[in-house]
Amino acid sequence: MVLKITKLPNLPLVSIVIPTLNRQAHLKKCLFSLFKMNYHNLEIIVVDNGCNDGTEKMISLNFPAVKFIKEQRKGVVFARNTGIKHAKGDIIAFTDDDCIVDSNWVSELISGFSSPKIGAVGGPVFHLHPEEIPEKFWCSRTEPLDLGKKKLAVKMLITGNLSVRSSIIKKIQFDESLLFHDSEDIDFCKAILDLGYQLFYIPSAIVYHDIDAERINIIYITKRAFFSGISRFIIKRKRINGILIPRFLRDLIASVFNFLHKRKVANFYRLVVCFTSLLSSIFLIIMRFE
Repeated sequence: MVLKITKLPNLPLVSIVIPTLNRQAHLKKCLFSLFKMNYHNLEIIVVDNGCNDGTEKMISLNFPAVKFIKEQRKGVVFARNTGIKHAKGDIIAFTDDDCIVDSNWVSELISGFSSPKIGAVGGPVFHLHPEEIPEKFWCSRTEPLDLGKKKLAVKMLITGNLSVRSSIIKKIQFDESLLFHDSEDIDFCKAILDLGYQLFYIPSAIVYHDIDAERINIIYITKRAFFSGISRFIIKRKRINGILIPRFLRDLIASVFNFLHKRKVANFYRLVVCFTSLLSSIFLIIMRFE
């Protein structure tokens, strides 16, 4: 079945950027959900970050209306920034290739731009199959994003469910210096706030995450925490002058006590993040004195 997009001039054009890497089956489900939405003034951009699983052929056969772009530099930040460069929409939205969007997703996101002060709008990201996620892994890197049932201004949104005014994205981009490109959504949201705009959360703009089973293990969580800790250091370093060791040491001590008290995966994840951030700060000082 070939799906098409019907563009309507009375609605803002929304460009949806989706990075992908060898997840053809997931991506196909994601694209089907996008074409089933009740909002049709869309530009869907898939950025191939090095696929060798037939993704390009699958899209050409099933979704010829999708703009397919290749980005050879490995990393989701490179893919998203490349997608942004090719986007023509008034609003640029982001989701991931392993996500399924609600039929009202874009309509609800657009409703959140009710003020010029609102620069970005996002919503919750729920597990598509929560029964497959062991409870001990919730609130770790596998966690859903659920900020409640009320619309509100927030400090953080995630790229699995995020939309931004194109006029703002012309001023910023995803930081390509973050090691292994982790925590780029944290830095991106901070950049929007630094420009004086608000981030707005819409609980009815729903996305579901079909998380891969291989991510639900302590090895994956530890690796992500390690890279998140380094990225956290880079993000803090960009915005705070002076020595960061006291701040990171305080956070580490608190995370150790929390882990010893609760002994959950989420507390372990936080502990590794804090330890790596402190280690990165110490390493920088040592390098300066060499």
